[in-house]
Amino acid sequence: LQAAQGITRCLLDGPLPEAAKAQGVVIGHDHRHNSHSFALTAAAVFLYAGFTVYMLPQMEPTPYVPWAIRHLGCAAGAMVTASHNPK
Repeated sequence: LQAAQGITRCLLDGPLPEAAKAQGVVIGHDHRHNSHSFALTAAAVFLYAGFTVYMLPQMEPTPYVPWAIRHLGCAAGAMVTASHNPK
């Protein structure tokens, strides 16, 4: 939630906030517990701020997000993963 809020704030404070909203953001998630739920929460933050949101339709490896940003011409993206968090 806080990461999505931070990215949103950064894009809105940037030089072209309306363009960033129109370009949108990509959100992906992996197979880890609750990743899909957290991705939906992140999407809600961006949608509430007026951004177009592209959710990857299924669990994908992390490199799909930067690929999708370039492919779709998005302003930013977020990958929800717990791969760097110890249990």
